[in-house]
Amino acid sequence: ALALHVSLPYLSSKFKEKMGCTFTEYLLRYRMNKAAELLIESRLSIVEIASLVGYQDYAQFSKMFKKIKGSSPKNFRNNQTL
Repeated sequence: ALALHVSLPYLSSKFKEKMGCTFTEYLLRYRMNKAAELLIESRLSIVEIASLVGYQDYAQFSKMFKKIKGSSPKNFRNNQTL
């Protein structure tokens, strides 16, 4: 907002108008999609993946992943290898 010389509420409303969700929701979905990609394509541990997408607390990462993707990170990875 500072770089664009607009207010934070204005920028937030424009972001939501263009993207269909808040910046926080967008960032959460982006992180979980990246985590899902890493779970499928890498052999990194789930704890390492959590850290790579911005979560130092594995429990919080797992909770948010399940909320967005519908299964735990472990189950998600296991179901991709069937």
